[in-house]
Amino acid sequence: MRHKTVVRTGAILLAASTLALAGCADMQPNGPGPVTGAPYGYAPPPPARPMEGGFNPQEFAWSVNGGPGEIAAHVAYRSVSGERWTCSGQVIALIPATHYSAERMQVLYGSQARAVVPAVEVRNRNAARPGIDYGRYVRTATCDARDAMGFARLPIGPYFLIARARPRGHNAGPNDGVVIMQRLDVGPGLTHVILPTP
Repeated sequence: MRHKTVVRTGAILLAASTLALAGCADMQPNGPGPVTGAPYGYAPPPPARPMEGGFNPQEFAWSVNGGPGEIAAHVAYRSVSGERWTCSGQVIALIPATHYSAERMQVLYGSQARAVVPAVEVRNRNAARPGIDYGRYVRTATCDARDAMGFARLPIGPYFLIARARPRGHNAGPNDGVVIMQRLDVGPGLTHVILPTP
């Protein structure tokens, strides 16, 4: 299997127990709609002209196909005090990066590249400026006990990876912990993501 250079993020990555944290109303447990059989290597088209309200489903069309990309991700988030937090049991969201989703990341996280934001703050921002649900284009995975997760058969292209981290052994409520967002580019083969950078 071909491997890409390890991607390490500075502040972030993963963590959303609901897609409301990622700017979507509902996480879709089975990811995008049926694979249409488009050939591997299909590249996303240039951003389509947004429809009224800024959301254009055509922008996301490239992401519903299968592809040769894979992600193996590991979260190693530490709080300011140095305590190791976990994403175990949390649903991880992989969102196609489009004009619309990038704008949503800016609204929710103050960045289109990477950020770590308190979960309660992300919820408040989403409540103040709710977006249009694009949940059918979102792939999901569950973070395991080793704070690892993976995605397979991905179309080549840019994505946002979203997750929530919280203190270990803590029965966190919906507003506890932090939400971690990281943009990454997926190519053929396996992309390793270790977050945050030691």
